[in-house]
Amino acid sequence: MVKAAQGSNLVGHLAQSFLGMAEKVQQRQAQLQKQVNRLHLQIDGAWQTEVLIQELVGSDMQWLADVGSVREVKSGQTLACHNDFRDQTCIILAGLLQIAISENPSHSSELVRLSSGELIGQLPFQTEENGHETYVALEHTLLWIIPKPVLETKMTYDAGFAARFQKAIAVLLSRRCHRLTEQQLSRSSGAASTIRDVLFVLGEFHDSDIDWLVAKGERKKVIANTVLVPEGGPVDGLYILLEGSLAVQKPHQRSNALVHHLLPTPEEQNHEIVIRHLYKGELFGLTPFLDAYQPTQSIKALEDCLVLFIPRQQFWLKLDQDVGFAARFYGVITAMLTHRIQSTLNHFEPERDLATEVYAQNGKSENTELDFGALDQMAIAGTRFNWMLKRLSGAELA
Repeated sequence: MVKAAQGSNLVGHLAQSFLGMAEKVQQRQAQLQKQVNRLHLQIDGAWQTEVLIQELVGSDMQWLADVGSVREVKSGQTLACHNDFRDQTCIILAGLLQIAISENPSHSSELVRLSSGELIGQLPFQTEENGHETYVALEHTLLWIIPKPVLETKMTYDAGFAARFQKAIAVLLSRRCHRLTEQQLSRSSGAASTIRDVLFVLGEFHDSDIDWLVAKGERKKVIANTVLVPEGGPVDGLYILLEGSLAVQKPHQRSNALVHHLLPTPEEQNHEIVIRHLYKGELFGLTPFLDAYQPTQSIKALEDCLVLFIPRQQFWLKLDQDVGFAARFYGVITAMLTHRIQSTLNHFEPERDLATEVYAQNGKSENTELDFGALDQMAIAGTRFNWMLKRLSGAELA
């Protein structure tokens, strides 16, 4: 068409007209896409703000107002995560930030946009170092700054506040993790690595919490190729994978939920993208405890598996009646999601993995000894997991 438009005859004039129309259509489509993206951000911002308001009570909001302060960020200003937010937890009050990763000294890539209601900076009890991502203000932005040590002290001595605030953080991080995963899949078929969930959960839970899981949980055998959590379907409870492996996957093209469940076709079943794999000691089925949305991914057994299943209603009742358990549960979920987000961010940086990232930020080489606190935590988690397996085996024999 471009070649034809160079002519001065009738065909050339027609080609020029068509090219002009095509350019206008492209400009219109780009403008509409910007409007749609802006609308999505406004909807997300309203939802995120509602998360904090719904989860926290009046006294919680008053405490945050008493200990916090406002910080203004000008449009175009860049904030380095590991420098500008040392010992600070921040809530975006208004405005728009983007998380960007520097691919090279002259170019950075936008990963996800954050609007009002999102949390950034150092999360409470976070021990994992932040990566090299930066926040770029796309417009004038207001942040509510809370000193991290003050927040951690409040959460240590107020279990109710800790449970409510940790749940709010977990819900927000769950949505952010989902958006980053979508970005990752659009750029690469690879999946970011994760640390086994059991290292987070059993390392932080009390012995009484594990006793409750064993008492209320049910061992279930799962046959290979069974879908435990369907895409868009109800989640019956929380699962801990005891043996075997699972795949977290999503279809290339998402179908209508009713069609997917009532009229599955072989074509749909054969077009799944594997996002990541789950192995012994990992958790799944968290959706009902984080937000009201149905899962957008399915979880399928790759081989015969053994899971510990805790029914949703039993778990909800425990969370409602035991604020200490709720605080610990949402705390470890927050830690898991924080690690997954950081792993995904690191995945966008070639030749850098999580271990290299942490060592680099601490001025250490990869040959330096591992942190003894982390090793102790892993040892405790492994011991508790083996103990839980023995308890479950004994219960089955009895």
